[in-house]
Amino acid sequence: MGHVIAQGGGVAAVLNDTWLDGVVPRGGDDAVPAAAPAREQVIAGVAVEGRASLRIAVPGETEAVVESRVLTATGPKALPDNGVTRLAAHSTKDIDLGALPPDAYAVQIRADVPVVAAAMIDRRLPSGTSSDLAWSSASAPITKLAGMALPGPGDTGILGRLDLAATYDPASVLVTTVGVDGQVSAKEVAIGADSVSTLALDGATSVWVTPRTGVVRAAVLTWSSDAGGVLLSVTPLADLTLTTTSAPLRELRD
Repeated sequence: MGHVIAQGGGVAAVLNDTWLDGVVPRGGDDAVPAAAPAREQVIAGVAVEGRASLRIAVPGETEAVVESRVLTATGPKALPDNGVTRLAAHSTKDIDLGALPPDAYAVQIRADVPVVAAAMIDRRLPSGTSSDLAWSSASAPITKLAGMALPGPGDTGILGRLDLAATYDPASVLVTTVGVDGQVSAKEVAIGADSVSTLALDGATSVWVTPRTGVVRAAVLTWSSDAGGVLLSVTPLADLTLTTTSAPLRELRD
């Protein structure tokens, strides 16, 4: 756990996490802050397929009692272990998620004091070969519009997927994608209460999420596979800053 304090101006911080197993690369990713400390955190885009872990941190002065569970396509499920745990003030704890069956998940964390959280997923071939990892941070619900540009599809072999997570009540969103040819496609996607839903983004150059009903968080997974292994990235989506240009009006008189 680390923090940055700035005086006299605004800054942005990114933490790079790179792993080596001897001389064998085990992957790396940039972890960015997405949600402020809170008593509830939700992490979308936790695509478990082997090694995975949840990291929770207590930034305050008080011990935390933390309950964690995963959200699936069919509803919430308890963690195999450490579903409820205590964390001392100014400390972190890693919870193993690797025992979960391979699937798309979100992780929901509830605590009696504000906490922060993120999840790491790993893609690893047999021993001695390279692998990759990706961090997904907790994010705030989308209230207006969220989206991102995607790596160019086609010969690059890069695939993408949108992961959506709804908490408490059923939710729905409008997902808009733009293809290589500029063709715009829109689709209504429903998510069950305390559940997740996924949508393939193959062939899209950008994706945009507009909430319709309920509380929704989202993340985009992108990956590429070849004989050397899998390259993987997860990007939590957040509300975009929207601006408009005012057009001056002038009264015309005869």
